[in-house]
Amino acid sequence: VYKDYFKIGNFGSIDAFSDEAESEWLTHHFDVLGLENGFKLGFLRTSPTSGYNFSQTDAYVEGALASGKELHGHVLVWHSRSCSPDWLFAKDPSLPLSEDNMIDRAEALELMREHIYTVVGRYKGKIKSWDVVNEGVSDAADENGVCPIRSEYEETLNGEQVMRPCYWQNIIGNDYIDKAFEYAHEADPDAELYYNDYNERNGRKWRSVYNLIKRLRERGIDANIGLQCHISLTTNITGEPQVWPTWEEWSIEYT
Repeated sequence: VYKDYFKIGNFGSIDAFSDEAESEWLTHHFDVLGLENGFKLGFLRTSPTSGYNFSQTDAYVEGALASGKELHGHVLVWHSRSCSPDWLFAKDPSLPLSEDNMIDRAEALELMREHIYTVVGRYKGKIKSWDVVNEGVSDAADENGVCPIRSEYEETLNGEQVMRPCYWQNIIGNDYIDKAFEYAHEADPDAELYYNDYNERNGRKWRSVYNLIKRLRERGIDANIGLQCHISLTTNITGEPQVWPTWEEWSIEYT
């Protein structure tokens, strides 16, 4: 319906192109394809000693390209353990991460650079755009009314909500976002680069995101803004669950 107006994308499952029904569904309805987890560090490297395993991700990328679709990469740097496991930041990964067993700024920057160069470089010319950093700005404003760069986040651990550090920010500092964009641009100067986040309708958070992107652009980095949302056929504006075939009542759920 909207193919002449704008592109619409979706995340497929990692083995989408080995499943005829899912492959047909994805390629019929969508212009741009991506993966929820397939480009994340924790998926590509499952342990300190495993190295990178691109076999499943490569298969998805080749399937998408063979079907004539564009590809969007999600995500290079994110605080979540799915993208930044604790062992990544440990001097000795065989021991628990602690203040005494943690890499320093220079080592963290080299780790980030190596990861971005490896992943973006592998798909240079194949993946048109990347989410470089995800959810790097806090939801809560400081005493000056500014939402700072996130230094910790809430996570469910053993069934309880706990606060976890954002190690990229904790070890490197607020400029970890700048460095991630620098490395991504170096790895593929032609790729579109995005900072992605949620709750940008919050005026204070939006102002912080805007200033972040403005600073990057003033430094010559063509950073763009991703507006994260979840679109569902089973959620409407009231929050009451709707099930197919009453799909005409769906709406965008802003998260």
